[in-house]
Amino acid sequence: MESQAVIRSTDANLARVAEEKGVPRSTAHLDAARMADEELIRLEAALPRLCAGAPPELGAAAEHLLVAGGKRVRALLTLLSARAAGGSGGVALAAAAELAHAATLLHDDVIDEGDVRRGRPTSRLLWSNAVSVLSGDFLLTRSLDLACGAGVPGALEELIAVLRELVCGEALQLSMRGSVEATEAEYRRVVEGKTASLFRWAARSGCRTGGGSARMADAMGEYGWHVGIAFQLSDDALDFDADPGAFGKSLLQDLREGTLTLPVLRTLEMHPALREDLRAAMAADKPLDDEVASRIARIVRESGAVQAVRDEAAAEAEAGAAALSLLPDNVYRRALEDVARGLAARVR
Repeated sequence: MESQAVIRSTDANLARVAEEKGVPRSTAHLDAARMADEELIRLEAALPRLCAGAPPELGAAAEHLLVAGGKRVRALLTLLSARAAGGSGGVALAAAAELAHAATLLHDDVIDEGDVRRGRPTSRLLWSNAVSVLSGDFLLTRSLDLACGAGVPGALEELIAVLRELVCGEALQLSMRGSVEATEAEYRRVVEGKTASLFRWAARSGCRTGGGSARMADAMGEYGWHVGIAFQLSDDALDFDADPGAFGKSLLQDLREGTLTLPVLRTLEMHPALREDLRAAMAADKPLDDEVASRIARIVRESGAVQAVRDEAAAEAEAGAAALSLLPDNVYRRALEDVARGLAARVR
């Protein structure tokens, strides 16, 4: 899994991927990583500056999250996709993807009453829920500004559609909270709306920035879609067995709040009696206490569901990598393949 520090280069990202998978990397992949390094450093430096113009508290709350680092995966996909398509650039759209994502985190922490994000106290704790929501709203407007100013046909319109998908995904997840009748199909729709849609946009917009054809952009969009799903499945598996310090947020947070992710849903299929235990535990309409959450988490781990979800994440990553067959066979395409597989293979 990623460290708490900012991942400032594609090289650092691919190094982690290779280490986690235990596989060697080619010199060509290292070259691809280093070529994107300068753009990611520029992006990292630019993100806090994009808070300028916000009311002081809102800018401070947004900057608090942005400078805490993060994986910058959406930005990474945008930049590598531009190069894989035969061009370069894409920093503005990479920043737009990161700001849209950061906005959703500020909102999520309010909805979920989250206390830790990227290893630091959440903005809502340091300021207030209201400030966190409004700072997220500000970042969304900056994201749209960047997409509009990038001059890439369709980028703004598609980002607006993605934001609609994000909201619908969040609303569906909220409606499922506290229900033991949630289904895998509903879970999948949440993942597609909240995660895969923005990954798809990042990859598609990057391809267009690089001059890729409509057919290539569609292929990159399919890649981003599958990688986004793989990323979320991996995250949901990590929620049960990661090192909290490395994970950057509290473990079992979804379970404590009554949100059933795929490892839990799979476990309920294998242990139907657990459904009634969980229903009774959530009937109090308050977060599960530590003892109950830990007991259920132990059953989930022992059921094999966590590993099954990791296997599904790996399959999604392979589907994403296969979608890249329409692109030129170059070092950037192979770097994108590595990123997909590495994100699915995170184990800590």
